[in-house]
Amino acid sequence: MLLVEIPFPLATCTIVDAQPMDAIEAIFHKYDFPTFPDLTHLCQQRVYMAGKGTRHITWDAFASEAAPSIIVEYYRECLGKDGFSPETHGGTWRFPEEKPERVLSIMPVQADGPYRSCDRKPPESTRSIIIISTTQEVL
Repeated sequence: MLLVEIPFPLATCTIVDAQPMDAIEAIFHKYDFPTFPDLTHLCQQRVYMAGKGTRHITWDAFASEAAPSIIVEYYRECLGKDGFSPETHGGTWRFPEEKPERVLSIMPVQADGPYRSCDRKPPESTRSIIIISTTQEVL
């Protein structure tokens, strides 16, 4: 069992490699990111990129009642500043930074983003969207 804890006033940042995990923890575990508390899963989608060395991006979108600044601070404590790019009212972590294979993005619910294509819409109380993604070679 792998358990990494970083103290944070809102919650404890953990990456758990043990059972049982709830459905949202399992999704974040697959992307190797810690889970933010009290999220609503909106959807998972996959995008295929044509060209040499065909790749696909798999992403999951989540809604949160927490403000984007709270979520960004949480992940700064969990993930550090490496790979982080601040954005208006949010931010994005890319790992590795030069050619990202894993990405975690935080944005306000009013922002345009791929989550708008999800069948499940964010609840009325949503203030933030988290999108996690991976890029992989198509075999």
